[in-house]
Amino acid sequence: MSFVAESRNKITVAASRFRSAVSESLIQSIAGAVNYLLNSILPIGTIAHSMLTESQFQAETSVKWILADGRDVSGSDYSLETGYSNVPDLRGVFLRGKNNGRSDTTGNASGEQAIGTYQSDTNKSHTHFLSSDVIMNTGGPIEYDEGSELGIIPRNETSPDGGLEARPRSVTVNVFIRINR
Repeated sequence: MSFVAESRNKITVAASRFRSAVSESLIQSIAGAVNYLLNSILPIGTIAHSMLTESQFQAETSVKWILADGRDVSGSDYSLETGYSNVPDLRGVFLRGKNNGRSDTTGNASGEQAIGTYQSDTNKSHTHFLSSDVIMNTGGPIEYDEGSELGIIPRNETSPDGGLEARPRSVTVNVFIRINR
């Protein structure tokens, strides 16, 4: 039995339980009620991730949602409620939860940040220690710097390693934000 035929049979069985036919208008009415509830539950400023393009996402939801791409939304409910005339530009960045009183040692080490604050990339400050017994001579002369208590210290430089950024494994998605009721 095909999927369509099986679905029709299930609708017919469900309809017989209610002793009435399930019409297309009833299905549309239920879909409208579900969309209304979703729109009522999700407040202005809600962010959603999706694999859809902006036009596809708006076709599935409404034009109340736009890409969070930094555009001007003056006059929108978002602008009136938050006081911001632009939505945040969330293209190509990771989202980070607000500390909301959480200790700086376990949350954002920069402390409380305003909603929508952008922070550039950085690595945590650290030091590498080398002892002279791990420096290997690759056949060339060992270079020395002056300035240690012993008068000279071997200079050891490593070759750079890695990519263009420090990042976790990731998948690219579109980020949308609700701007109107």
